[in-house]
This record gives sequence, C-alpha cells and structure tokens, in this order.
Amino acid sequence: MIFGSAIMVDDKGGLTPEDSVQQDSDHPDYEYRMASLYMSSSDVVAVTSCGVARHKFDVEPLKRGDYTHHIEMFEKSISLSRYIKASIDMDSVSDRIYCITNKDGKMVAVSPSTIQVSIREIIDDETQNIYCGEFYFDDENEKREYSFKQGDNSLSISLNLNSESFSQIFERLSSGDDFIDLSIHFPAYASWLDSMAGVWPTTYIIKPKRDDENFAVLTRISSSKSPSENHAKNDSEPDEIDIFSDDDDKVELKDLDTSIKSIGDSLSTHLSVGKQMVTYLTVISICLVLLTIKVFI
Repeated sequence: MIFGSAIMVDDKGGLTPEDSVQQDSDHPDYEYRMASLYMSSSDVVAVTSCGVARHKFDVEPLKRGDYTHHIEMFEKSISLSRYIKASIDMDSVSDRIYCITNKDGKMVAVSPSTIQVSIREIIDDETQNIYCGEFYFDDENEKREYSFKQGDNSLSISLNLNSESFSQIFERLSSGDDFIDLSIHFPAYASWLDSMAGVWPTTYIIKPKRDDENFAVLTRISSSKSPSENHAKNDSEPDEIDIFSDDDDKVELKDLDTSIKSIGDSLSTHLSVGKQMVTYLTVISICLVLLTIKVFI
C-alpha cells in the first residue's frame, strides 16, 4: 500500500519507493505485469450523437446577406454515433490504483480523485473483434500552455466495444437500467509483496503518459437496474446482461438469512423440548425415590 504521495524510482524493470530501494534485492516493490480491475458505476448515461452540417472553411471576412447567402456557408454532414458515459463509484473499485505524475522532476504516485469511463461503439463486420482503449490522467502538476483550467487528478478510461455487444448494453440502459459493472485488463506496476502474500485488494501503479504502456481492454460488462451486490446494499436485478462470461451461481442474501432463521427456530424448538424432557425425568425420579422410601417404611 502507498501512503500519501510516494516518490517512485525505476528499479529492476519495475518501480520502488525512493526510500525503499535495496541493491541486494532480486525484485522491485512493484513489478510490471498485466493487471485486472473490477468497478461499478454510480451513474451512467447512454448518449446518441447526430452530426447534421459542417461549416465550409472560408478565409474571406464574413459578409452579411439573406437566407441563401448564409445557408451556402454550410454543407450537409450527416453522422450518427453512440457512446456510454459512466462515473465510477470509488468504493466499488476492486483494487487500489495510482497514477504517476511528474512533480519537481520526480515520479510521484497519486491516487485519482475520480474515475470516469467512456465506452464507444465500433461498427465492424467482425462482431467478435477486441479493441484496445486507453487512460487519460488529468494531472494537476502538468503545466498547460493553452488552458486556464488546472488538472484535478481525475482518471478517464476510454474503451471501445463492438457494435453487437454495445447495442445490447445501450438498449438496456435506454430501457431503464441505471448501473453498469465492468472489468478491464491493463499493464501496471503491481505490488510484489501483495502478490506473494495473496493479499487483496492489491496496489497497481500506471503511467498514462507513456504511450507504450497506456492501453486497457474491456473484458466484461453488464447492466442492471440496481447497484451491484459487490459494492451496494441492494441485490442486482435477475435479468442483468453479462456479455463476456457465463452467469455465476449467486447465493441470495435473503435466502441465506431465511435459512439461518429457520435453523435458529429449529434449534430453539429442540432446546425447549429438551428442557421439558429434563423436567419430566426429574419429577419421575423424585416420585420413585419417595415411593421407595414409603415401601421400606
């Protein structure tokens, strides 16, 4: 686990906190490997975007004129696209994720303030194609020459999905589903100690600024009318769509609670009967003792 903003250094192909580097160690604290992350949305929207017209490029000064004059400045440009935007519930993220920022010439691992996910539809004849996405870290330490807005350390994940699978989720969201759950795989620097100890959740560090390390693949997505059981208080809807994997057997909490209550009631009944039997045996024993005394007298 990383406490605060830790300064990281390159170490044996991975990353290690600056004050923890050991020359005699065979491995870095964070090894470069494929990582996976599960997360759920706090809110999600399905967006349809339609392009209508395009302004013709004209270097001449704008002139006044009638309707015909103005309409000739544009040409038809019809396009249709769909995408899904989701804000992630930070409590639902399966593992700890940090992003590398450059502060005073040093690599610093910082936790993102928020996570946003955008899923774009890819129209392709090959419905089973897999597409890579990427991360974007809105770095508060980055100096921007043409922007007055300072970064807020938010992490955006741009993902792509083939049209057939995208349509199923999009239609469910349009029909009333309010949440999505998704899993992604991506390269990251993962805690070696957590991996060896089998500790969960583990810690991942990513470098969004490096093009050769910046990619993510959507491996699973589902939609539901209520928050996922993994991070919310309500059970997920039984008609939830899961595209990339078979439905797992789920134990309903209410059924488990009913079973526990049933067992408790049964034990209580048996205990009550047992107490009555002990009482009866005690009375019989006393009667036998009194009868024996009376016979001998």
